[in-house]
Amino acid sequence: MGEVAYDRFAKRNSLFPGLRKLSVAPGCGPGNFENVEKERLVEKTSINPVGVLVIHSKTLSQMDLQLEHMFDKPDVYVYVRIRLGNVTTCSKPVPNYGSNRVVVDSIKHISIMIPRKRDDMDCKLKFDLIGYEGPKTLHRIIGTTDLHIYDIIKDMYVIQELVLKRRHYSTATLDVEMCFSYGTFGYGHANQLENRQRPCHELVSHSLFPRFKPEAERADGNRDILICQPVGHPSFIGFTEKAEIGTTVKSLCAF
Repeated sequence: MGEVAYDRFAKRNSLFPGLRKLSVAPGCGPGNFENVEKERLVEKTSINPVGVLVIHSKTLSQMDLQLEHMFDKPDVYVYVRIRLGNVTTCSKPVPNYGSNRVVVDSIKHISIMIPRKRDDMDCKLKFDLIGYEGPKTLHRIIGTTDLHIYDIIKDMYVIQELVLKRRHYSTATLDVEMCFSYGTFGYGHANQLENRQRPCHELVSHSLFPRFKPEAERADGNRDILICQPVGHPSFIGFTEKAEIGTTVKSLCAF
């Protein structure tokens, strides 16, 4: 494809010598077209790593609900809307009872596919504070802010106070706690990543799920991994030859 386009420009310049010759920019030769096509093919065929992002919205404070006279009454219902890519989730509406501080206490688990480019639009994690006066009134955005998921993935665990703004004016402060773990279910390991420096059992130790220490007789060394127990032959089946499952650790490792 690149060679055809390159020959077309050369033929046109030979037929019309009076025209100003087009200068070929660096990196636009016939061979470079093939490299670009290969890079695009790799981007399409590569699978992005996946993970689970947990967001705990704790409290809202320093709320300014009278900005631009959005509400007629001081008592409104507020909730937090979280958007990441195609995923949108909201907390339960909480009445403020005329106070500028409310407890949200909402935990959301979001399964995400991490884009490989930092400037991808799906990397933006957006927080919106929305309020309304009653069931038949409009839901108005009080304040908004956004984060980059790369910053959360780098630290794995973040506690932060987010300043929500509306037209460059601060309208509220959201206290959030965020945690990220690789894997479809957040076990700490993603098959799409190559991490040869750290073993797999060390990666899964940073799981989102609690890990209880097993009993000493069932633990596999110092890694806190359970060993299968032998399963005997059921007594109500009278086979002449009986088989035992999980009798040795060697058979478990082979499995």
